[in-house]
Amino acid sequence: MADPVHDDNELEILIPDQQLTLSTGESITVHEYNFMEGLRVDALAGSLVRRLQDLFMSSEQVDTEFRLHDLAAVFGEEPVILSRLLAIACEREPAWVEALSDQDGQLLLLAWWNVNRFFFVRRLVTELGARTAQHQAGDGSLPDSSATAIDART
Repeated sequence: MADPVHDDNELEILIPDQQLTLSTGESITVHEYNFMEGLRVDALAGSLVRRLQDLFMSSEQVDTEFRLHDLAAVFGEEPVILSRLLAIACEREPAWVEALSDQDGQLLLLAWWNVNRFFFVRRLVTELGARTAQHQAGDGSLPDSSATAIDART
């Protein structure tokens, strides 16, 4: 017999899109970046990804579940980039995102992170793997604190 809870989780992983209804009554869909959007996002969001890497490397947590406060601080440092990333995920213009109320903006931000967090986690893991490989090869280019953080996670 099929497990409906397990099936729902698998479907969410395969198709993580989220429907939102804003306080204005407007409905939007927040979608996961596809391959081509991902290439655009990679080019656009390099500094944001580096800030997330710094957060990940400095985190006491071994997993990739960051506290919302920590994420908000990183996102707040890159508001122009963030508005563009949110706009891509909901097929709107950045000006539309920037005009949202705080309540609707927070709702969109949470949905966007929920839908696209694995896009960023894949990049963090790739970078972590590259740094670990450099360290193991004896490159010595990693600061001691980064090497310690990597060793703690591997």
